[in-house]
Amino acid sequence: MNKQQGFTLLSVMILTTMTSIIVLSSLRDNFIQERLTGNYQKKMNARLVSEKGIFDTHKRVLAELASNPVTTLEQLINDTLGENNYITGRAQTDDMSYATRLGVNSDGLLELSSDGKRFEGANNTVALFRLRKGGAASTFGSAIIGCEGVGLGASGRIDSYNSDEGDYDASTASANSGVTTIHHDSDINLTGAADVWGSIAATGSINLGGSAKIYGDAHANHNIVIDAGPGSPDLPEGFDSDITVGGDVLAIGNVELIQNQVGGVIRTMGDLYLGSGSSTKVRNQDNNGLDVMYRGELTHRGNALPFQYYQNDVPYTDAMFNQSPNVPSVPEVDPNNLPEDHDYQDPATNCDPIGISTVVDEFKDATASDLLLTRGQTVYEVTPRGGQLVSGWESWMGEEPAALSTYSETLPSGELVNMLKVKDFTVNGGGFKVSGGDVYMLVDGDFTIGTSGTTVFEIEAGSSLTIYVTGKTTIKKPVISEQGMSDGGVPVFSIYSSYTGKDGVVIDATGSLYAAIYAPETDAKVAASGGLMGSIRAKTVSLSGDTGIHYDTRLGEVGNVTTCCGTTSLEFVGWRYL
Repeated sequence: MNKQQGFTLLSVMILTTMTSIIVLSSLRDNFIQERLTGNYQKKMNARLVSEKGIFDTHKRVLAELASNPVTTLEQLINDTLGENNYITGRAQTDDMSYATRLGVNSDGLLELSSDGKRFEGANNTVALFRLRKGGAASTFGSAIIGCEGVGLGASGRIDSYNSDEGDYDASTASANSGVTTIHHDSDINLTGAADVWGSIAATGSINLGGSAKIYGDAHANHNIVIDAGPGSPDLPEGFDSDITVGGDVLAIGNVELIQNQVGGVIRTMGDLYLGSGSSTKVRNQDNNGLDVMYRGELTHRGNALPFQYYQNDVPYTDAMFNQSPNVPSVPEVDPNNLPEDHDYQDPATNCDPIGISTVVDEFKDATASDLLLTRGQTVYEVTPRGGQLVSGWESWMGEEPAALSTYSETLPSGELVNMLKVKDFTVNGGGFKVSGGDVYMLVDGDFTIGTSGTTVFEIEAGSSLTIYVTGKTTIKKPVISEQGMSDGGVPVFSIYSSYTGKDGVVIDATGSLYAAIYAPETDAKVAASGGLMGSIRAKTVSLSGDTGIHYDTRLGEVGNVTTCCGTTSLEFVGWRYL
């Protein structure tokens, strides 16, 4: 009995010891778990407060960007930090804080690096942003932009060059020009012999007649008709004279290849019609898959399908060609039905991205008077500081033109400039000279360069003239100037017209002219026999006679020189947690 009682006591002691060990182990595990949970909580809180540092700093950066949209990344960082090395702050409790550094990484991205802390918990969060500069897309991004239509009935060439490399020379011209429309359902018609050394894109239809040829693609939101005959051999190197469209033919509507050849392929979301001439064909020179693809029906002239409409012995009528090619649409806008998120400053989808009427209204001055230079041998000179008659005036000529003072005005780009202001401005028999730098001028009336033999309109080397016009612009004699940019980086001669009537810009000069023309609310008609170097953006554009347009690609490279189109913004790239 005593032995049994001793065993029972021993068993109880062993069980008690084991239970104590388990309890102590559990307490230790709970303590460790509690510490781990606490550390994790501190780590999470540190991450949250570090993210708060990113968001708070991002708001400050955006505020600085809004006040100076033409800034650089380095300047934006300096403006945000001020005299501090960090942006610091706290959460709702004093034991949660952040310190955010700003910098530019090796990829040129804005880096916001935020260190968050709560007690022993620490976390680093990095957010990367790309600075998207407004105005990167130029209002002069193509040779011809006819918002509501383009008519090319001229015989001159539409090609390109870079004025940084010298004046235009037909023998060294490049094929980087372009012709496009913007408003919904606007057509491009080529009826003359004006070869386009580039691509054309229409929000409506494209009609190729006459003997015109296109070096690049023909892209339309509606139909494309190719019915152009033989033309000039004056084409880029490697371009066969039998080809009408050197690139691809892309249409959301129907395509008619009535005569001549396509160098690329045909893709149409509608029907395809093929002419029967033996020389009419689709070359597919780059071996870009199927020669043709059409979602609708294929029809052709004659009973039997001509031999040239086969690919690897398979006729174009075969089902393999009859499939949807998913042709992308040309960017367009319906001014009467704009989407809620429409960017009114995007040159690709707005005819008037700078709002020219509003801009010009801000410049108007009721006290301005006419500047009429109609007397031979007289010279009127303007500079960024003012304008005055400098020679040639005699008493019998009557009252001499008044001197012009400048007014401080802000351009759409935000740049502050001196501006001369007049009502009607006519040079027809007199001399007009621009010198001393970049000159800005408001013509609150008509601007005319007449045909008188003694008329001289000259822009000195290194200088430029930018004219804002409310009335009609008529140029019947060339402007003497260099080509390209002034020493200040401004196009040598620019015309911004707010005129809303018909035919607001007419250029009918004998000789060459360099100009960047912006006339989104009126028609531009060009018949300059020597050609126009530069670019045209207008409501409609029509070319006739011997006119050629020689696009200066420098205009596209510099973006908007005197305008600021598109909003400068920060584009989020990604997170990084450390």
